[in-house]
Amino acid sequence: GLGWQPVADESPARSELRDRVLRALGDTGRDPAVLSRAHALAERALRQPGAVDPSLLGTVVHLAALNGDQALYDQFQDKIRRAQTPEEHDRYLFGLARFSNPALVRRTLEYALSSQVRSQDAFYLIALTLMNPFAQPAAWSFVKEHWAEIQSKLPDYAASFIVGATRGFCDASARDDVQQFVSAHPVPGTGRALRETLETINYCISLRAQQ
Repeated sequence: GLGWQPVADESPARSELRDRVLRALGDTGRDPAVLSRAHALAERALRQPGAVDPSLLGTVVHLAALNGDQALYDQFQDKIRRAQTPEEHDRYLFGLARFSNPALVRRTLEYALSSQVRSQDAFYLIALTLMNPFAQPAAWSFVKEHWAEIQSKLPDYAASFIVGATRGFCDASARDDVQQFVSAHPVPGTGRALRETLETINYCISLRAQQ
């Protein structure tokens, strides 16, 4: 099998295959054993830099967060504050978007709008959270509730980016809610993003009905 660690003289193709297989098993399949192992490896990486192979670290952080609890979330935030490189900072910052507990989803979005997060990172963190299927209800409620604050803090183009992030929704009530809210709170430049988003949601609804 591919395992969790590279072997000697491993080819880039094998390394990429491992990454894809583990993400599919953990992210799409929600395999309990894979998520548990990722959680353990993430905690090891947080305690001991270099303990997890760099080629796998992004996947480990991503998968660990999916079922992550408050203790792991706190460790991510501590790592963000102490990050030694921009890559390390971004890995754990955007890893916050993968948590699914509603309280932690709200905490992530409040953090995104705080002075601790740069505006160019904030809108991307909000969008990634909206794209997390297990965080969508809590994230969309927060976005609607804080729309004025989001507009005031973030650059003009961020609104289109955030509207576009709702294209992962896949039911008629969510689609209608997005359309009604964005129409009632018009922002220049979001028209195209809204049209493309509604088309994508409709396609998903149709596909789900056929299946």
